[in-house]
Amino acid sequence: MKGIVEVELASGFADHSSVCPSAFYPNPASNVIQLRDPPADVMYVSIVDACGREATRIQVLGSEPLHVGDLPTGHYIVRVMDKAGEETQRQQLIVAR
Repeated sequence: MKGIVEVELASGFADHSSVCPSAFYPNPASNVIQLRDPPADVMYVSIVDACGREATRIQVLGSEPLHVGDLPTGHYIVRVMDKAGEETQRQQLIVAR
């Protein structure tokens, strides 16, 4: 039997990290993440906690690393957003120390 299984996290976001190429690295992270080949139209990254609340929003400035060191240890969803506010990528993030 073959198929695709979609798993929804507590936030209601489906985890597509095993299907889509990685949007950032490293994962797990402790202080910073780096977007992998960010498109020119990326404006910001929204990091959502397990309850579906936006934990932080980080403006993307070229290839600068994104600081996640202020987030508590846990599971998050990273949403890469374009200038129009549309989600272009989504990936699960684990913050561990």
